Amino acid sequence: MGISLNHTIVVARDKEKTATFLTEMLGLPPHMRLGHFAVVRVSETSLDFVETDAPIEPRHFAFLVSEGEFDEILQRIRDRQLPYWADPFRYPTVADVIETLNQGRPANAADLQALVNAHLHAISAEFRDGPTDGWKGMWNVDGYGRPTQPRPENDCRDRLLDLLRLRLLPVGVAPEPEGQYAEDKRADIKAIIGSINLPVEIKRHFHPDIWTAPRDQLKKLYARDPGTAGRGIYLVFWFGIGAGSVPTRPTGGAEIQTPVQLKAALLDTLEVSEKELLEIIVIDCAPPQTLSISNGISAEPAGRKLRKRKGP
Repeated sequence: MGISLNHTIVVARDKEKTATFLTEMLGLPPHMRLGHFAVVRVSETSLDFVETDAPIEPRHFAFLVSEGEFDEILQRIRDRQLPYWADPFRYPTVADVIETLNQGRPANAADLQALVNAHLHAISAEFRDGPTDGWKGMWNVDGYGRPTQPRPENDCRDRLLDLLRLRLLPVGVAPEPEGQYAEDKRADIKAIIGSINLPVEIKRHFHPDIWTAPRDQLKKLYARDPGTAGRGIYLVFWFGIGAGSVPTRPTGGAEIQTPVQLKAALLDTLEVSEKELLEIIVIDCAPPQTLSISNGISAEPAGRKLRKRKGP
């Protein structure tokens, strides 16, 4: 008897929903329940989903399908407006996104979200690695240009909005502050083109509502607007834990130390269906390691506490 792979265990936040999603996407029979597992049969093996509260690392699974099955699966993905790509995951560049759109103009809410998302990731990269130290625009500075404390949330929003306008107005998208929604509720940014719009809710990383805002504000108050098709972006400015600690997660867990950990933890608060519609972005605005700031605190890399130092 030859050796074969009998099963592999896959961790998930919600095993039932994750297994159902996979069977629906691949056109497989409904999953079975076996003890603690939701079991999806795939040919001679199975994926056994089990729930966990621990951080979930991405895993790669490759399925061999016929051309007909491939077309059917791809159509299901498109019907749900899920993002997809042929290569290992990377965030699409602005050029990638515009190339897929109708002459660079979003035709639906998914297009608009992809375009704004790509520009926000480009701005985030410029903040960290660009020649102008864009992150510093999110801080109050002293007479020597050294950061002293994070700027107020609305000031950070307006700075980001200025950068977004330069990128979005040429393709007909108008981003505006304090975008109005039903019941006189206002999102931090509302990107609009025709009858389509996208809300962007913004928080600094130490805001007390950081864990509840994706669902209680972005989803319930703004993304319910018909012009959004349920889509939105939740954006957090990360200033380093020396500028303020991340509030404790409702579910507990280790203290958040880095922007990468914060994004992963925020994604874990969303259900699978919510992740299909809501984007999470964390922009790193923490001072670099070698910079000292005027109140006698030495800034270390994102994720490390600021500590007192001697001298000016």
